[in-house]
Amino acid sequence: MTGEPTAPPTVTLATRATVPTVAPGSGSTPGSGPSTGSAGSGRSVGSSSRVSTPADALRLDEVRRLRILATFAAIVCTSAGLVTVPMQGDELFKLLHFIFMMATGIAGAWVTWRLGDPDRYQAWVITVFAVFAGAALATAFLYWGVYSSAVLFVPIALYFLASGSYVTPILVMLVLGCVPHALLGGLTAFGIIEDRGLVRAVDHLGIYEQVMVAGIAQLAFLVAYLLARGTRRSTIDAVEQLVDALLQALVLVHQRVAGQHARHAAVLLRKTEQQRHDGIGLLQAAFFFLRDLVDQAEHGLLDELDQPFEHLRLAGEVAVQRRF
Repeated sequence: MTGEPTAPPTVTLATRATVPTVAPGSGSTPGSGPSTGSAGSGRSVGSSSRVSTPADALRLDEVRRLRILATFAAIVCTSAGLVTVPMQGDELFKLLHFIFMMATGIAGAWVTWRLGDPDRYQAWVITVFAVFAGAALATAFLYWGVYSSAVLFVPIALYFLASGSYVTPILVMLVLGCVPHALLGGLTAFGIIEDRGLVRAVDHLGIYEQVMVAGIAQLAFLVAYLLARGTRRSTIDAVEQLVDALLQALVLVHQRVAGQHARHAAVLLRKTEQQRHDGIGLLQAAFFFLRDLVDQAEHGLLDELDQPFEHLRLAGEVAVQRRF
């Protein structure tokens, strides 16, 4: 143990991962990660190989999820587009649907490639993908029918996009995916326009049943959106709570180290006081020893001085005795 305690280590940590608010019109929600440059640029602070803050981790997770969606869309849309070539149905709707399905497949492959570097994730990138995907879904309602299984892909795409930090892709999917389904469902149910899709509900369902089926689909879209936003909010809260817990643990460790140094200093002080008391005791013992020596020397000197007087006294007594 050295006589001087060392100072506790200094710990630097990024505090609470609150996500900054982005200016209106930038195509980003308050849940977006930190960016460099303008508010709408969407440039990530962290790189693809290093995560330095909780916001970087959330952004990286968002990029990975969108890459999964883009890869899935590239495979499904390309395959489904090729499958529709020999199929029957309205030729104009089939052609439109084929064009946008292939375009969505290409856009999905491009997004997957571009987001291989998370720093290249920007609002316009995912917005372009949302435009083609929404158009593919809108033409799917025209060709396959409003009540076909094509409607199942809307909540999937909406959930992935709504889990992100940008508002614009979500609005695009709502306008191109959800609104056309509601309009076509209502118009065909009331007989305003003819249902020319491959799957027609008008042949075996009444108006009330058709409205209810379309309404349930819209409810599913709303639930997918709310689930995505709620999941994103809970994820951010969980990360913030984790950061707070880590900070509290570091504070406790720092306080414990400081307490150990304080205890070391107290032990050193007690030992110093004990040594001081021992030194005082030694000085007292030496003082008493020296005092004894001085007393012995003083008594010896007095004895030597008393001897001549004692001799004179004895000689006087002898002379007086002889006289008598």
